[in-house]
Amino acid sequence: MSHKRKTEDKHRLKKLYEETKNYYGAGVWFNKDKNRYIRYSCHSKGLKRYCKKVIRRRIKNIEVSPKGNGYRRIFDYWWELL
Repeated sequence: MSHKRKTEDKHRLKKLYEETKNYYGAGVWFNKDKNRYIRYSCHSKGLKRYCKKVIRRRIKNIEVSPKGNGYRRIFDYWWELL
């Protein structure tokens, strides 16, 4: 990663932290030990795998099957993970 990209990422995380610092479990938190911002992640690998399996089963029954990553347009699995 270039220096410019890394500083842009830090800037975005800091901005998101400032917007969501008063909310519980949303956005970014600041780790004082490491002195850096860390994005919250509540999605476990097993849950993602399970959701994808269920979605594939649902999409198989649709008459017009999407190609590639088209399943994301039909079913927004991101919100199922929350």
